[in-house]
Amino acid sequence: MSQKAKERVHLIYGIVLSLLIVAVGICFALSCLSIYQSGGSPFTRESIADHFDRIAIPVYVCIAGVIGGIVLSLVLPLAGGKVKPCRDGVVALDKLSARLDLEACDEATRNGIRKEHSLRSAIAVIAAIVCVAVFVYPLIWCLNPHHFSIENLNRDIVAAATTVLAAAAVAMAACVVAVLLRGVSVARETALVKSALTTNPRTTDHNCSKIKNLAADPRFVWAVRGVILVVGLAFVVLGVLNGGMADVLGKAIRICTECIGLG
Repeated sequence: MSQKAKERVHLIYGIVLSLLIVAVGICFALSCLSIYQSGGSPFTRESIADHFDRIAIPVYVCIAGVIGGIVLSLVLPLAGGKVKPCRDGVVALDKLSARLDLEACDEATRNGIRKEHSLRSAIAVIAAIVCVAVFVYPLIWCLNPHHFSIENLNRDIVAAATTVLAAAAVAMAACVVAVLLRGVSVARETALVKSALTTNPRTTDHNCSKIKNLAADPRFVWAVRGVILVVGLAFVVLGVLNGGMADVLGKAIRICTECIGLG
């Protein structure tokens, strides 16, 4: 079997196994939720065994899948030990664009290339707006202390998780659509650049037409990291100010003294 065929088999097997692991994880989460809602004293050996016995088959299948992956790596070993990552089309487009004298191209080609640039920028902006917009309501909902009560804490946590997961699903769908549209745009521009290179190759080192890959820019990466750090610190400070740290400490003390029996 050729190396490319082996890589295809490993890739398909990895995708199927990843989906299976995600499905089993969801089953575990649903089982835990069912145990929480099963009554006044849900954490008994019999209750836990009964709930997890319902998902025994997918768990065993997942374990068999992991073992099968090990066997597959031994039966069909890959050169280098892993599947080669797919190269981003933007990388190839950057290299082609660096060889093209855009100003020497005809007006239709220039307009087509610039249109694809603008289209990809619009796609990124729209995807970012959608991601931010769908998380506004869950953020406001979770920051409202009236949505959480000690008496129905499990129910409130489930409601919060449902709200956040719904927003995450919408954001993920927007990102997937954006990536697909971006790939189509890159393919169209690559075709334009290739056709234009036959008559308008670059003769100087001018790089104004080179498309920058924003995700590879270290400044962009550090900016994203900084925003995440600031948001995380803001939530920590907010939790301290609204008494969340004291609640967690109180719960930890009760667990140690009542459940485990320390002290």
